[in-house]
Amino acid sequence: MLSSSPSSRVNVIHLLFLVFLCGVILKLHTFPMNFIAGPSVCVLESSEVEDASSCLVSTVCENYTATDWRKTESLCEEDHEFIQNGHVARLSFLVYYGFFKATMNFVTGTLCDRFGRKPVLAVGWVVGIPGAIMVLAATNFGTVASSNIFLGLNQAMAWSTVIYMLIDICGKKSGLAVGLGETMGYTGAALANSIMGDIVNSNDARTIPYGLEFVILAGCAVYVVFLVSETSSLVNKNHRNVVTSKHVEIKTPSGEKNLPISKNLFVFLWTTAFNTTAVVTCLAGLCINLSTALIWGLIPEVPFYALHVYSFSHLS
Repeated sequence: MLSSSPSSRVNVIHLLFLVFLCGVILKLHTFPMNFIAGPSVCVLESSEVEDASSCLVSTVCENYTATDWRKTESLCEEDHEFIQNGHVARLSFLVYYGFFKATMNFVTGTLCDRFGRKPVLAVGWVVGIPGAIMVLAATNFGTVASSNIFLGLNQAMAWSTVIYMLIDICGKKSGLAVGLGETMGYTGAALANSIMGDIVNSNDARTIPYGLEFVILAGCAVYVVFLVSETSSLVNKNHRNVVTSKHVEIKTPSGEKNLPISKNLFVFLWTTAFNTTAVVTCLAGLCINLSTALIWGLIPEVPFYALHVYSFSHLS
């Protein structure tokens, strides 16, 4: 049950505030990506034009062939700092973020059991700082996209560890702990998302969002060190003994021999192959995150595609 001590209640408030800021950081880092990079509005390529007569006086036609030509608008200003005409290149930041967050999520629990919740939480905020610096100093979109490696590590370590700590405090009411954490985290993401349109300027989509992200990340690391209390001592002693065991044994199908395997490998196999309930739960999470990634990545591409089709319909 939820601890009734004043210190635990204060710790819950601190943790809910931190997970709220996790949601804010998520949107501060990812929302401007579609403003930083996008397709060119000045240089359009087409394979639908049959002759060079479509080239207007106000434009310059380069690399003309019968089936492939390029039209460059004169006195044109690009809408994006980095020009990325390929859809895959523009959405590569989601790959970096998703892969490293998923990988680190698997490791974070073990780190929390071995080193304690508070140290992992503090490191989780610190590890996100290089990502903000990379975007601020970037000279190409590759650097901007790869900065999401550190965002993935930050979200996996900070957000997940807060959930673990809330579960420690709430005890058997783990559903309450997860519900509180997820509600506060996505409330922060929603509120940040609602104001990002006013913060981000397409001519400078980096300075304010990522400068603010840097300040929040550094501030939260200090906040954890001085105000958040360790919660691993609240975990049941018997449960801790099971969790900290480095190896487990499984029987062969014949039952004649026990095979020692690492705890992490056992958990992976148990939740992804052998336990029906765990497998279905993992698949449900996979479907939710897959649909989220598709919507997250493709909806911002719709205006670019519509503009692309509109431009060529008028050119031809």
